[in-house]
Amino acid sequence: MECPITYSFYPHMGPVHSVAFSPLLRNLFASCAADGIIRVHSSLQAAPLLLLEPSVLSIYCVAWSPMKPLVLAAGGSGGLVFLYDLTVDPSNPVQTMRASPRVARAGGAGGEGWEVESEEREAGSNVNALLFQESGSLLAAGCWSGETHVWRLRNELCEQVPEDGEAAKKLLG
Repeated sequence: MECPITYSFYPHMGPVHSVAFSPLLRNLFASCAADGIIRVHSSLQAAPLLLLEPSVLSIYCVAWSPMKPLVLAAGGSGGLVFLYDLTVDPSNPVQTMRASPRVARAGGAGGEGWEVESEEREAGSNVNALLFQESGSLLAAGCWSGETHVWRLRNELCEQVPEDGEAAKKLLG
């Protein structure tokens, strides 16, 4: 049986790589695509609420914070992760992180503990998966190179404040 309701939204200029609904605001979702644009939408209207352009290169994944209603992460080409706090700046990332090309590799040890060596990896591996920890204080990123990175976020990016609700109402109209 077909679903009787179909919604359509303004399209990206290229393949859409990821779509994520906000866990805190039921009508809010974001999409990202090969055009390097993140579209923040209300499911109640066709036109986007915001267009975020962190890069001219592809954006492969988006994820909403489970604690702060307007904190959004996006991962893209070159190993870049963009963190937005739409209450602070609705058009620019508040933080940009790079999935490091340096990787620590643990090896077997004799009687003196673990030996750790570092190796250079191909710089700029694309970030294609993002996930916030339930508390919102950690953000994990998976890369095409097989690497996984985890960052601890600043407190202001993971603790709700009363102004968050007002900013969300303003964004959603």
